[in-house]
Amino acid sequence: MAVKLGCNPSYEVVITYRGNGASLGSFEPEKVAWGRARDTWTEARIDFPANCCGNLAQVRSWSHEVHVYRDGEEVWVGPIVIDSSCRSGGTMIARDMWWWLARRVIHNDHVSTSQGAVSIALDLITDGFAPDDPDVLQYVTTYGAGILGGRSYKANSRYVYDALTDLAKGSIDFTAIGRRLVVMPQGYKLGQLPLLTCESFQGDVCVTDDGSGAATRAIFTNSTGSDESITVLGESGGVDPYFGLVEVLVSDQTITDPATAADAARATVAKGNPPPLLVQPPDGSALSGDVPFGINDLVPGVTVPVLLDCLCRTAKQDMRLNKIDVTWDSTGEVVGPLLEPVGADVSD
Repeated sequence: MAVKLGCNPSYEVVITYRGNGASLGSFEPEKVAWGRARDTWTEARIDFPANCCGNLAQVRSWSHEVHVYRDGEEVWVGPIVIDSSCRSGGTMIARDMWWWLARRVIHNDHVSTSQGAVSIALDLITDGFAPDDPDVLQYVTTYGAGILGGRSYKANSRYVYDALTDLAKGSIDFTAIGRRLVVMPQGYKLGQLPLLTCESFQGDVCVTDDGSGAATRAIFTNSTGSDESITVLGESGGVDPYFGLVEVLVSDQTITDPATAADAARATVAKGNPPPLLVQPPDGSALSGDVPFGINDLVPGVTVPVLLDCLCRTAKQDMRLNKIDVTWDSTGEVVGPLLEPVGADVSD
């Protein structure tokens, strides 16, 4: 029997001690909202009825984590950051496992002269979790090598997560699938889903020409905020005969050689010229439950061929899944994807 997304799933929330530890129990929520995204952390929000207490009274932020199950399959995991209990009910907010690295500094100096960007990211992730691993390191998964080049990081200079988001500006992509942290070269083809058409969506669907993501020229500098200390590390692109000049300026003090900066600039222009066409259902619309893949196939980074010929602007091309937003309550589930054009592939 072919796997389908499904229309009326059931949800269960399990609370455990951090690091996939002892369970406080499983609970039936009133409402759940969760997601997956590329190059950023995601959040889960769980609403509980007022009469749902018991072991929930023991929950403490950071010390406990949320496991979201959909039809018995784990779809999201992360540490609790806010737990609010009111007479009208309770609300719990958690963030995925990347959020740990938003509160972990770089503990050691790192100097690279010819490593791939994926390897550099793995070194930073390992550094961040080394003093206290909430059962994450064994699940870190990497693909490819990415742009080769030199970078330098000083101990206690910044959070690991901030360093990773800088690497994502032209060098890597990253995402979370439950407990698993995935790092890959920017534009890496993680897999491919079946064709999506207008019939694959419930309600409305839109194709948007997103000028905010445009770039015909990219400049990487080592700016520290002082006009007197700016050095251009690398650049790419220029005036496009059709779109004109749209410039993107990136400051990254960790890059130590011009070739690395030039490669990152080229990847930025390849992604932004032409300006991306985005495919996204507006609020209240969703993927049909009959699409021929399951919820855990919806991983940011997979390629999705799209043919939308029911709109004023036709979309017919390979797209990449950038994020999904999922909400569920007594009225049912809404799974909203955001698709963007396949950009530069800087894998090895």
